[in-house]
Amino acid sequence: MRSPRTWPRSRDGVIELVWLSTWQPYTAALNATLGWDGRDVRTAQWYDPVTYTGLRGGKLRTVVRRIAIEGASTTPLPIVWIDDEECTERAGRVIESADPPAPVCIVRPDSRIGVSRRQWRLVRAFIDDPTAFAPVTLDVEPGVAEREGHLGL
Repeated sequence: MRSPRTWPRSRDGVIELVWLSTWQPYTAALNATLGWDGRDVRTAQWYDPVTYTGLRGGKLRTVVRRIAIEGASTTPLPIVWIDDEECTERAGRVIESADPPAPVCIVRPDSRIGVSRRQWRLVRAFIDDPTAFAPVTLDVEPGVAEREGHLGL
């Protein structure tokens, strides 16, 4: 895996990479395993890993809060959210209703294979030119098992 410094860049050369992961207590170990500098990649604290408070629906709430933060910015940034469970049509409708000030790309990979090559090309195209996309784009990998919410696999 490439380090964040060699990840695809936006036209202005900047991408903020944030873990929004059920594995939030272990993202430092994931960064080390992937060879990523933890100073370049931060972790969104979206649930309490001891009590599990906020686990259900917490990722979507975190994305909607980020949309509000971007809405208050003079230069709102686009958002890419990749999740094999919670990037659903319902989540897409909630995000649309949040009226994002910059495009949002929601990608739901097949949990059995992760992000497909097709989806990775979509994410790269979105990063290169988010204005070429609808305000909210939902991409679900064909054949994905349809279910709502986090199951904690």
